[in-house]
Amino acid sequence: MINKLNEEIGVKISSTEQDFLASYKGHMEIVAKEMSKYKQMNNERLFNLRKDETITKLQAECGYFKEEALELKTSLEEQKKKLQEYKAELLEVTVENESLKKAIHVLKK
Repeated sequence: MINKLNEEIGVKISSTEQDFLASYKGHMEIVAKEMSKYKQMNNERLFNLRKDETITKLQAECGYFKEEALELKTSLEEQKKKLQEYKAELLEVTVENESLKKAIHVLKK
């Protein structure tokens, strides 16, 4: 009877151990899947964060180049204005030069 009881207890323990191991294995598979899912989510968030940082950096650079372009436009407009003034001055000097040439030519005769 003791042997039979020991045998039944051994079978029960073995059965319980197998059930426990099967349950543990199933639970660990679920944990592994969740870990994989969370790792994927983390990778996606890191990717999005880097993408957002890159976008922010590019927008800042775009702002810088926009300011530079506006400064260049202002400088160009100033240069065009000076050019027009120089052209007008050149025209005046050319007209005066022609007048003086005519006057010298008349005086030589």
